[in-house]
Amino acid sequence: MSENFWKIRAEKYDNLKWVHDQDYLGLIIKHAKPKLKDKVLDIGIGTGKVAKALLPFVNHITGLDISNDMISSLPHEIDFVEGNIYNMKKLFKNQKFNIITARMVFHHCHNDLIDVLKCCHRLLNKGGRIVIAESIPPSNNLLVKNWWHNVRLLKEKRTTRLYVDYANLLMDSEFGNIKSDIYISSLSKSSTVNWIDSSGLDLMTKYKIMKAHMGAPKIVKRAHKMKIIEHDILCEHR
Repeated sequence: MSENFWKIRAEKYDNLKWVHDQDYLGLIIKHAKPKLKDKVLDIGIGTGKVAKALLPFVNHITGLDISNDMISSLPHEIDFVEGNIYNMKKLFKNQKFNIITARMVFHHCHNDLIDVLKCCHRLLNKGGRIVIAESIPPSNNLLVKNWWHNVRLLKEKRTTRLYVDYANLLMDSEFGNIKSDIYISSLSKSSTVNWIDSSGLDLMTKYKIMKAHMGAPKIVKRAHKMKIIEHDILCEHR
């Protein structure tokens, strides 16, 4: 994504409900298994919600992001590196980490995600962990997956992957002992209006996304447990 895209998004990014969902953050911490001696690399640190949640449990955190527009609220204890994930080998040439986290980042990587993951593997100490948190379609049904993907393409260029896709990419990058959890964001946390209003979208794009939800096939509405209420549409998300 372009730097201008993130500059626009930065203004309202923290208004997104999922960004500061404490249950979601707690699941990331659970899988990171942080220790007080650990050094962490948070890829796509954004406004630092994941890094701040991990900070009390580790020794040091470095955050990487393509844009510095979101980092005004980062604690001074967190080091920030402005740069592209495709340059991590150069940016962290002489560094090693115990934990790497990446929340809502890797769907921005397309055919080259395998190279990014291989670099992550090289940046980790022996026994290190990588925690990837990504939104996935609510069903493996092809119609549901395609609808989910096409709606998100209205918002941004992205690659849609299922859990098995990430697992295969991790194995191909020499990661082992791969574990997963599915976090379901409840209807109360999943306002479509909040999502589109906090994503820096123009009015026409917002209209298209709302229209797609209103006219979604029944199988899609069932998969999302979609609930249409006054002025909003609520959906369960994974």
